Amino acid sequence: KGKQRLAEHGIATALDDYGTHYSPRARALQIRSPYLTIDRSFVGDQQFVRHAVELAQQIGAKTIAEGIETEQEYWLCRECGVDYFQGYWVAGPMESQKLEQYNLEKCCSSIYGCESVECECYL
Repeated sequence: KGKQRLAEHGIATALDDYGTHYSPRARALQIRSPYLTIDRSFVGDQQFVRHAVELAQQIGAKTIAEGIETEQEYWLCRECGVDYFQGYWVAGPMESQKLEQYNLEKCCSSIYGCESVECECYL
């Protein structure tokens, strides 16, 4: 009921650190949060990431890869179908006022290689 009440107020939940002792597959199937974060310790394991993406699709969740620290990790997760990325390779901590400018400059040019307002960074 708690998750439902949060959702009624526009607050989404995430199953954090999927793959660790506290966030196994059984818990993901039981909780069915709208977001599933893939623990940093697994982002370099292509088979694990693919299984996590498949599980997320099964429960209707979006995936977030935690702790992306290299371009190789980013591309591995992206090719596996991960939806969102978090980590120092993407960006370090920043003030919310700088986030929009970051999306327009760093994300488009460095990650997607584009500079168009029609790219997915702008949407």
